[in-house]
Amino acid sequence: MLKYFIIWLANQIFYKPSSPRIVMENQTGFSQPSKLKSFLIQCGRVWSVLKKPTQEEYNAIAKVSALGILIIGALGFIVADILKLVVG
Repeated sequence: MLKYFIIWLANQIFYKPSSPRIVMENQTGFSQPSKLKSFLIQCGRVWSVLKKPTQEEYNAIAKVSALGILIIGALGFIVADILKLVVG
């Protein structure tokens, strides 16, 4: 439902067939409204693909994240100890 709202909003903001639009271009040559409209359409596409993870997927993601945090913390601790020994 949000996907349709985003597409509707983009069309309401940027599509006006009865009057010509003057679009200012930034330094790269791309018009801002077309970039924003493209971004909103891409957000709608991503939103339509999203799904809530199952409990099994959530647990796997949590375990991998916790393991990564532990590894980075251990590396930081080891580097700090080595620097204390070397520098004094």
